[in-house]
Amino acid sequence: MTRADGADAVAEAVGRLSAAFAARDVDAVLACFAPGDAVLYAGSEEGEVAVGRDGLRALLTDVLGRDEAYAFAPLAGAVVPVGRALHVVCEARGSATAAGEREDFPYRLSGVLEEHAGHWLWRSLTGSEPAPAAP
Repeated sequence: MTRADGADAVAEAVGRLSAAFAARDVDAVLACFAPGDAVLYAGSEEGEVAVGRDGLRALLTDVLGRDEAYAFAPLAGAVVPVGRALHVVCEARGSATAAGEREDFPYRLSGVLEEHAGHWLWRSLTGSEPAPAAP
């Protein structure tokens, strides 16, 4: 697998995830994760950790039920192929839109992607809001 292939995989996976989050579609977000119950998601806020499909569904129902709709635009990243998986870190521009007002902020997605049926799906995913760089 080339570095370009890894970058394409990350762009696909983040794009699908972003569209599902923006649509506030729990089932579409769950479809971005690998099959089975061995999946993990950790959001950027305290307490946003879920393991397994039922845990993900419960957490995503809460997160996507908020007033804000979230989206992510990939900017740059790093990809390390390990076997048939990709370990990724993706710097992104996050956005939260509520009542027609959009707020952009730095965001980072990191996790493990696996290819299933021609799509790159998250086995584990962590979202975080990086602190500003030290002066």
